[in-house]
Amino acid sequence: METFFTQCNLLNMQGQPDLTPLDKIVGENVKRIRTARNIKQHEFAEAIGCTQSHLSLLESGRRAWKNKLIWDASKALEVDPSELFGGMPVAVEDRPIVKAIIDRMGVYSALEKKS
Repeated sequence: METFFTQCNLLNMQGQPDLTPLDKIVGENVKRIRTARNIKQHEFAEAIGCTQSHLSLLESGRRAWKNKLIWDASKALEVDPSELFGGMPVAVEDRPIVKAIIDRMGVYSALEKKS
C-alpha cells in the first residue's frame, strides 16, 4: 500500500518512506484522542486493522502512517482527519503537502459514500 510520502517521492535509500515530523504528530494526536476516550490500544488497533505492536510504533512516530490508516483512525475516533494533523507547525513550503494529504482523505470519504 502506498503512503502519501511515497507519492511525494520522500523515500530513503532503501525505498521506504522516511519518517517525517508529520508521522510523529499524527501518532501523538491519535494517542491523545484515543486515551482521552479510554480506548485501549489493542481495541483501537483491531478497529483500524493493524496489530497492537504496529499501532504502538505508529503512535510513537517510529513508523510512517499510511493514508488508509489515517482515514481509518479518524473514523474510529469520530474526528475529521485534519484533527490528526493538528498542532503541526507548517512551514510555507510544506503547506501544499499537508493540504494534499487532507485532500486525499476526502477521496476516502467519497469512496466510502459510494459503497
